[in-house]
Amino acid sequence: MPRLKHHRRAARQGLQHGESAAVQERYGTHDGYVAAVRAAADNAACKGYLNAGAAAASMGALCATALPPGAADDWASLVNQAIASDVLK
Repeated sequence: MPRLKHHRRAARQGLQHGESAAVQERYGTHDGYVAAVRAAADNAACKGYLNAGAAAASMGALCATALPPGAADDWASLVNQAIASDVLK
């Protein structure tokens, strides 16, 4: 029965299947979710854990650098995935 209550509450709040009220409380909106992903990606890139190249720089990454040919721009990939996601849409 508790599971059914969760689904009813989610439906009342307009949440997508699989999203919890905690997700909505944490991020508020899709834009809030994207902002959190950007901040986490900035943090990781500035510490050297993610590559952030020209595409990331054009999207506003804080610690973008020149990447060697063929290196993936991880920051841009993660942020673009967040933007395209249906989280809180």
